[in-house]
Amino acid sequence: MSIKVKAGEAKTVQFTITDSDGAVDVSSATLSFIAKRKTVDADASAAITKANAAFTRSGGVYDENTGIVGLPLSTSDLAVAPGTYIGELKIIFTTGSNVDKSSNITIEIEPAVHDD
Repeated sequence: MSIKVKAGEAKTVQFTITDSDGAVDVSSATLSFIAKRKTVDADASAAITKANAAFTRSGGVYDENTGIVGLPLSTSDLAVAPGTYIGELKIIFTTGSNVDKSSNITIEIEPAVHDD
């Protein structure tokens, strides 16, 4: 997966969570997201971190029961230096001890052309 955004501009990223059987119900799961310059960077120095409460799980196109969630990224979340970042969606299912992580997500943050 690849995401392209402008620095300092808000954007909502949609995730559709699936496995080999299709859509995955994430209604009982804890979600988190992190983006860093390099995978070896410490989590504490990540450019973007979002906890479970930040995810949109229902309303509009979002439905956690069918694995479709949104992740709003605010202007302050994206007030980072332009460049390429590596992101990861982490899912912890409360019905078991399973922790699933997405494949690496490439996030390209482009410089904004306008000042505002």
